Formats: sequence, structure tokens, C-alpha cells
Amino acid sequence: MSVERRNELIKNIQESIPNLFPFLFKLYDESYAAYKSSQNNPQQAKLHLRLLSALLESGIAFVNDWLSPRYVFEHQFVQIWSVLLQEEDLRMEAAECLRLLVNQKLKPQDIPESWINGFIHTFGKQCFEIIRQPRDQDALLDEYEFHKKVYTIYIN
Repeated sequence: MSVERRNELIKNIQESIPNLFPFLFKLYDESYAAYKSSQNNPQQAKLHLRLLSALLESGIAFVNDWLSPRYVFEHQFVQIWSVLLQEEDLRMEAAECLRLLVNQKLKPQDIPESWINGFIHTFGKQCFEIIRQPRDQDALLDEYEFHKKVYTIYIN
């Protein structure tokens, strides 16, 4: 894709943010609720899992390429990604979204003041719960990669 076309797309997306992010939040919310309620139906659960995974991949692209951290906090994506850290099939993508966010060297004005104490405390507790969970001996490499991301998020 040419630089001009990419810049044009980014400009159009930025202009659409007031409509785009509430829509994405609703998709996360509805898809996660449907995923949790369809655990007895593997085909349905897999469909919702694929949508959630695609949403997380979009989150990775947004955070990695151009999105201001302010939008992530304003639209509660940090909470969503934190919840998805608990889901075995989604935790690597959720951790990557959070890792990319904290690697942006956030400025104080990027983080709403109400988030600083509450979220850091909650996320710290969640990190320790994740670390203390029993390890899957058949997937130690995945466990290592996941824990490495969680440590990176927590330390930054």
C-alpha cells in the first residue's frame, strides 16, 4: 500500500473514531457474552472465539500502528483486554494488545486520573493470579511466552 493511501485511510479512520470505538466495544461485549454462553455448543463457541480473536488482532494493529493511548482508555479497551487475559484461547492476543500499549511510553495526560490507582491495583492482582495458575506441562513454551508478556506489561 502506498504511503499516501495509508495516510488517507488513517485520516478517515481517525475521523470515524467517535462511531467506530463504541461499535467495537459493543462487538467485544456481545461476542464475549455469546462465547461464554455457548460453551456447551463447540461450533458456536468456535465462531464467537474467531470473532473475538479478529477483534484482538484489530486492537493489535490499532495500538501498534497509530492509535492514541487516550482512545484505548476512554473506550475501556484496557478492561476488555484484561478480562480476555483469563481466556486460554485469547490470552496471547490480549496480552499483546496490552504489551503494545504500555510499550508506547505513556504520558500522564494519556491516562485518565481515575484509572491510575484503581486499574493498576486491579491489574496487579490479576497478574499475580495469572502467574500463580497451574502450568500446562504440554504447552510450556506457550506458557513461557504468555508469562513473559504479562511480566513486561506489569513492569512497564
